[in-house]
Amino acid sequence: MQPTHIEAYVPDLRSTGMWFVGAGVLVVVRAVIELAEPMYWNPSSPLDYSAAILTTVAWVVTGVAFILWWRTTPIRRGSLFLLVAGFGTAVSGIGNFVED
Repeated sequence: MQPTHIEAYVPDLRSTGMWFVGAGVLVVVRAVIELAEPMYWNPSSPLDYSAAILTTVAWVVTGVAFILWWRTTPIRRGSLFLLVAGFGTAVSGIGNFVED
């Protein structure tokens, strides 16, 4: 059976999982940078800026992954948490970027 026009744009769990894997890789890289004790509140070196930017990007990627996960669930009513978590983490990442 051919998918309808709307069904063709719904992401599958594999692509959603890759967004979570990407977010996890970003968090691991950020954790390795954390070992060098970067200064977040007054960044001055490339290490400081990269730590702040990786934190922001990791939050935004995680937010996108939650929103894509929400799109794959068949019952939207029970998965409202995924949508709220997705928008919350994405907005938190954007707020972190604005603050830094």
